[in-house]
Amino acid sequence: MNKLGIKVQAENAGKRIDVFLCEKYSRISRHQWQQRIEKGHVRVNGLICRASRRLNENDLITFEREITPEPETAQQYGIIYEDEDLLVIDKPANLPIHPSGCYRNNTLYSFLRRDFESTKIHFVNRIDRETSGLVLLAKNTTAAKILHQQMKLNQIHKEYLAVVIGLFPEYLNVKGFIGEGNSLVKKKRSFLAQDHPPLPGWQNCHSEFYCLKRDNGLSLLKVKLHTGRRHQIRATLCSLGFPIAGDTLYGVDERMYLKFIAGQITESDWQLLRGYRSMLHAHRIHLQHPRNMNIISLEAPLPADFHVWHL
Repeated sequence: MNKLGIKVQAENAGKRIDVFLCEKYSRISRHQWQQRIEKGHVRVNGLICRASRRLNENDLITFEREITPEPETAQQYGIIYEDEDLLVIDKPANLPIHPSGCYRNNTLYSFLRRDFESTKIHFVNRIDRETSGLVLLAKNTTAAKILHQQMKLNQIHKEYLAVVIGLFPEYLNVKGFIGEGNSLVKKKRSFLAQDHPPLPGWQNCHSEFYCLKRDNGLSLLKVKLHTGRRHQIRATLCSLGFPIAGDTLYGVDERMYLKFIAGQITESDWQLLRGYRSMLHAHRIHLQHPRNMNIISLEAPLPADFHVWHL
């Protein structure tokens, strides 16, 4: 067991303790937090409390968390391109980029530190754990600064492949806003079309979707990103009514995500999701080399679960 302590900040004063803990640790459901509180496993300022207890600023919440074995992840990544400034990785699905939650050592970051121990690696872009494909890194601070500036100015162009549920139109050019929505899972984001007024804190986003093939109630899309917002593709396609196959969070039912993290997802659930992972692949990237400004175009090979589309 690992004992943790959290000091309540002013912005969380007045919240119920079960709501606060569920927001902070979304992998544990609110009902599970309520059970832990009722059993006396959570305390405020050293005292047992109720789940309905309202928090005050500077309250100290303490609880014990079981340290579970780290899940296995994919181990082998590919190197698509490398020189003195750049490193472009082909990341497999089921490999998180950074340590987070239950993932500590089985991450791309940890593997790169092991394999490039004498080089300071800087991530320029990131993709989700289940997403496969290209990850761009810089091997020195000068290159990292230039590439981050290119990202900020939308000068690095990325294309994805996505398998979605439903028969997608030939082409959609989608502009709108993305932000925190009203979901059972805190990290899930929502998309609003451009004709809706943006909500406070929401970001503009722009994606183009080209339908390449349709088969068996599924569609294969090429996706061009003009902005790089977190969960942009997944949230946009979910709002359009074409969720990505295999996506537990943005798929046909977000409760699948809660079942997945609890280890309760079943084979029939996967069949309903139409895939065993979020079917999204970072396929191509186009950028200017940070040293000589030559254009570089790179492509990640199709993973095995995309081969059925015979591209």
